[in-house]
Amino acid sequence: MTLRLTAARRPGAVALEWSRYPGPAFSGYAVLRVSGTSGPRYPRNAIRFTGDVADTTFSDRGAPSSPLRYRVVALDDQGQVVAASAVVTVSPA
Repeated sequence: MTLRLTAARRPGAVALEWSRYPGPAFSGYAVLRVSGTSGPRYPRNAIRFTGDVADTTFSDRGAPSSPLRYRVVALDDQGQVVAASAVVTVSPA
């Protein structure tokens, strides 16, 4: 299953919004971020976790001004990735 992710640089932050995971055995979302050209990987690049299925936004206030790549994954009750977004690139500030 694919989550839809959008990301936009705002003054002092990057605003992220993704689609809600509709499947069973949900335990949380992880927001992943890297700079450069590599793809963000779970769990190494996780910057935020939430256990609320309706919590589908995040403002990354600690985002560096360099080009960034984001991905959001949904996790099941055993911590396994059950859905993921495509990688979204945000231009430098």
